[in-house]
Amino acid sequence: GHTDIIGKNVTELLPELESQRLIDIIHQVAKSKEHFVGVEIPFTALDTNGKARTEYFDFVYLPLVDANGATYAILGQGTEVTE
Repeated sequence: GHTDIIGKNVTELLPELESQRLIDIIHQVAKSKEHFVGVEIPFTALDTNGKARTEYFDFVYLPLVDANGATYAILGQGTEVTE
């Protein structure tokens, strides 16, 4: 139902404070090599009319680690669960 977000990254969709929170989580996953699961995390974003709205998301981030133990990517999924 959110076709207006296709192809955009988190920094384009969320205010700076909100996007920085996700970026911090991703950096922590990369550093710790431990997965992150967040349930019903609230995020405030602006709709197409510029009005703020709060929606809730479940997030999972998994580090992808090579044979030498180095994190080479983070696999992430967010699911909007507001309703």
